[in-house]
Amino acid sequence: MTGAVLTLAACGVDDAEADTDTDTGADTEDTANENEDEQHFSLTEEGTTLVTEVLPYGEVVTAIAVDFSEYDEQTFTPDDFVVETEFNDEMIQREITDVFYSDSLSEWDSDGGSYLIIDLNEEDESAATLSYDVEGEYNVRRDLVYQVSMTGSEMISVTNEYQLVVSDFDLAVFEPSSGEELDYYLFEPEEAEDRLPLVVFLHGNGERGPGNQMNLLANEGGVVWARNEQQKTHPAYILAPQAPTDGQESFIWAEEPRNTSVKELVDATIETHNIDEDRVYLVGISQGTMGTWRLIEKYSEAFAAAVPIAGSTNHGEFNEENFAPVNTDYLEEYFALPTWSFGAADDTVVPPDNIQELHAIAQERGIDHFNYTEYEDGTVLPFGHFAWVPALQDTEMIHWLFSQERGSDPIDEVMK
Repeated sequence: MTGAVLTLAACGVDDAEADTDTDTGADTEDTANENEDEQHFSLTEEGTTLVTEVLPYGEVVTAIAVDFSEYDEQTFTPDDFVVETEFNDEMIQREITDVFYSDSLSEWDSDGGSYLIIDLNEEDESAATLSYDVEGEYNVRRDLVYQVSMTGSEMISVTNEYQLVVSDFDLAVFEPSSGEELDYYLFEPEEAEDRLPLVVFLHGNGERGPGNQMNLLANEGGVVWARNEQQKTHPAYILAPQAPTDGQESFIWAEEPRNTSVKELVDATIETHNIDEDRVYLVGISQGTMGTWRLIEKYSEAFAAAVPIAGSTNHGEFNEENFAPVNTDYLEEYFALPTWSFGAADDTVVPPDNIQELHAIAQERGIDHFNYTEYEDGTVLPFGHFAWVPALQDTEMIHWLFSQERGSDPIDEVMK
């Protein structure tokens, strides 16, 4: 296979002796020894890998990793390489920000190792791996066409991929009592003696798909809990079901039979894994938030806490302004467990009026375990509905969530 070749010559010959040695046979022997010490490093398709990572706005290609295990470390700079990708039907260059060595692809250490990491600017316009299908109203992953070369040498294609964190989730299919199969992804932490929490993540409308990872790739809702640094502090299982693009339901998680199917999936996961039943947490964004509130209405006793983001409690009575009032028949269920809701004042997709109303009721009744954070106009980009971007980076919320246990905050008195 063709590739860009770099000759790495070891310093095994004394230059002074070579200059003074006039014997032809000695020169020939020294040259042979030098050639034996040379290492020929080639960029090849087999030895290069695209590294992707899910950032707050979705998956991006953050690096190209080169297998350097058979060669001695050499000093490189960003100017030694060129990386191109296809974007808007043309090949354009990615910005290289650094070049370093690492011993691992899952956790870069920069202290040397068997991988040469060509670090790319994650803010490049062409860095994102996803695009939005306007007609279908869901995200799709574009074909990743990448090439790399050493400066001045032939380009080679990079076809191998390694997905940071996402590759640690396993895809499976659940068969609920309704008979409608449900795809889901499960992250299993390292084995532990104690039972561990379970985070259940319900995605939004744009992340529907046929087991195609969109519920993990489009935002941090599933992966933020599985990162190495997070697992060191709060080890947990993460369960991320994915709704199909079948168009059968207007509200993908709140309507039946899928809402009940999620509960059955949670129960089955608890039965088969080392999970603490008193520390099962619900996290939902947009349509996933509506499914979260519906699960709370029906099974509040099964969960320890919930984080509903950019959604509404009442999915069935939206008016022309996308507002639905709080259904007060479910107040006892809504306040039965600690929640921390997030929204943006300028969210026009699901305006925060519903959660504002529920928060006001909670304050009136003195329910202090109902938390609500609202972001001011213009602070959530690209527009207000993306409240999950800052919410999922809120370390205070994350620590709060993992401190909750089922039954630790009864509200019997305040509801009377």
